[in-house]
Amino acid sequence: MVKKTKVAMIYDFDGTLSVTDMQNYALIPEFGMEPDKFWAEANQWGRDHCADQVTGSMYYFVKKAREMHLPYQRKSGRNRKKHRIFRRRRTLV
Repeated sequence: MVKKTKVAMIYDFDGTLSVTDMQNYALIPEFGMEPDKFWAEANQWGRDHCADQVTGSMYYFVKKAREMHLPYQRKSGRNRKKHRIFRRRRTLV
């Protein structure tokens, strides 16, 4: 008999499970930025390009990494296992 693997994917879209974006702890510091400054830029980019907050910020992460010539694969984050506490997400409104 073949053993089946169960996988669960969880994403906190409404900010009820975490206190901030996980990107605030590792990814944004990789850009040499403070989270508030990054989110202001990302949210403004989203408004300017009629993008929703989630997909707009995902695109902006890749855009910023490319501009700074930084790798953006999971294995490249220097702080990824260090932080485990999160705060509420910022929104476009």
